[in-house]
Amino acid sequence: MIRSCGREITPTAPKVRQMISLLLVRRNQVVQVSEIIDELWANNPPPSAMTTLQTYIYKLRKDVLEPSGLAQLITQPSGYLLEVADDTVDASSFERLTAEGRQALGRNDFRHAADLLSRALAHWRGQALTGVRAGEILSGHVIRLEEIRLRALEMRIDAEMRLGRHQDLIGELKQLALTYPLHEGFHRDLMTALELSGRRFDALDVFRQLRTTLINELGLEPSVQLQELHQGLLSTGASAAGQGAGPGAGPGSAPVLDRSAGPQPRALVRQLATAPGTPRHAPQPVPRKVNRADQPLGGWHTPEPVPAQLPADIPDFVGRVELVFQIRRWLAMAVDNSHGRPVARALAVLGAAGLGKTTLTVHAAHLEKSRFPDGQFFGDLRGSSPKPADPGEVLHGFLNAARIRPQDIPQRIEDRSRLFRTWCRGRRVLIVLDDARSYAQAAQLIPATPHSVVLISSRGTADGHSGVMVSELRPMTPDEGLALLSQVVGADRVAAEPAAARAVVELCGRLPLAIRSVGANLASIPGCSIRKVAAQLEADAVPLAEFQHDGHDLRDRYEGSYQSLEPNDRSTLRLLSLLPPGPFSGGTAADLLGVSPNDVTRRLNRLVDCRLLKSTTATGATSDACYELDRLCRLYAQERLSTEYLQPQVQRGGSGARTPLQNSGGRTPSAASG
Repeated sequence: MIRSCGREITPTAPKVRQMISLLLVRRNQVVQVSEIIDELWANNPPPSAMTTLQTYIYKLRKDVLEPSGLAQLITQPSGYLLEVADDTVDASSFERLTAEGRQALGRNDFRHAADLLSRALAHWRGQALTGVRAGEILSGHVIRLEEIRLRALEMRIDAEMRLGRHQDLIGELKQLALTYPLHEGFHRDLMTALELSGRRFDALDVFRQLRTTLINELGLEPSVQLQELHQGLLSTGASAAGQGAGPGAGPGSAPVLDRSAGPQPRALVRQLATAPGTPRHAPQPVPRKVNRADQPLGGWHTPEPVPAQLPADIPDFVGRVELVFQIRRWLAMAVDNSHGRPVARALAVLGAAGLGKTTLTVHAAHLEKSRFPDGQFFGDLRGSSPKPADPGEVLHGFLNAARIRPQDIPQRIEDRSRLFRTWCRGRRVLIVLDDARSYAQAAQLIPATPHSVVLISSRGTADGHSGVMVSELRPMTPDEGLALLSQVVGADRVAAEPAAARAVVELCGRLPLAIRSVGANLASIPGCSIRKVAAQLEADAVPLAEFQHDGHDLRDRYEGSYQSLEPNDRSTLRLLSLLPPGPFSGGTAADLLGVSPNDVTRRLNRLVDCRLLKSTTATGATSDACYELDRLCRLYAQERLSTEYLQPQVQRGGSGARTPLQNSGGRTPSAASG
């Protein structure tokens, strides 16, 4: 149902209803045209499917979206994106409140958990997508929502039982037992609530009815947990009958348990401690109920802190809207997989230094971390440094965070990897691997289990592994860069000098790290003109220190990649900074370096692989590949050239020392040796 200004504006045409439902459950994500056609017509689309779909889109915009202003439908190259605020969609609010309720329950804050989960369930007014003819894709979403609703209901009842509201729950639990005749959890809670209310015979009758249903329908006996609860009720009844009722006994008084008479149901023992009439002293920690693949369903278990290793999200994240949507959509598909199609278990965000790969992956991880209640791991692989992290040590940190005892952590990396995969089995886990040198470095840290997914950031290139989805990160758009500068410097200062601000963004190469550094320097000097800073950045001799401020250091990013290079490749990068700005060919580089074309191609390609050099499209009649140094990387290479070659030469030879271009033939004898 879609409502605006108190009136319903849901489309009446069945296909349009179906289409808007798909766009809403996939809100703020690009829905492919092929997916919409599959949903509307399954395997038998008419020849006019595209034309009909465009007609539906037109009607949806004209009759629903534009008059109400509730959402904006944006046409994308391959589909449509429905931009809508999450808080205007009941399903989004329901999932958010459910996740918050689950967290409160994990903290033993039962009163807050019960309130949150009650508010979440209040968003339901019937079954999901009632009145919509659901196809294959929507049916998967309906199943997922119904499962989440059922879990929220179980958690809310769990919280209220712990608060001693068992008598208030009896009527609801009876209705749930009728609605879900095979759901043992609701029957178990009903039996416990009845027993705590002094209605043991009714509780025993619930078990009898459930056992009859299970045998007739499935040919199965009730679970061990229910049989233990049933036996505990029988044992308690026999003990109470032998002892006689004590003073004050009667309906509503606390039942007496004979703890020596056979097996006692742990859930019942725990709940009896809070029954009316039972004295309570200092509050005791109460275990919470969780469902795990490695534990019996409905078992009771003392909560342990789940791993939460994500670095803090930045509060002023700007831009990257489409890529954030893509990552969030992939995370949702990978962890839920309600559509049943194969999904890559890892997504790699690739790009050069300073583009904000870590910031992006951490931001997206925070937005979706509620989908991974069993833990979020973060590993810094230091792939761009001369000493990358040992995957075995990273695994040791993961296992330690998972509360594996140190003596149980194996020595061999293969054994650690197997143990981590075993721990992840049946859990929803998110792993962020930052600054990976290659897929091989990250491979041992990727658990090949459903519902465990991995985000990787790297300066490397795509290795062509089928299990990894790749997203290439580019410099920010001019508008994104301007928005980031406004966040750091202040919108008023940027609005006062818009042309200079845009020039600063371009002179920073539209790199988020450089924009933040320059912006922070500007913000620290309120009276400084943006135009003056732009002129300084445009100067030929601008030092890279201009792009450094309080922990934001672009030089440091380049330094890690540079120090990991072989000596010959370092020499190549330094000398390439002597070429005029702009694209150059491999032949030009070979003349400068004094090496063979084959050798120079290998060197240049290695620099491309570590993102210190760009490979560009060839221009003109030449068939040579073209390369280009970004402006800021050129500044770094010039600094290294001055530090490692020109200054030592001047110190050794005085003012008459030659520069590399003063050697005969324009070549440098030291180029090959570095």
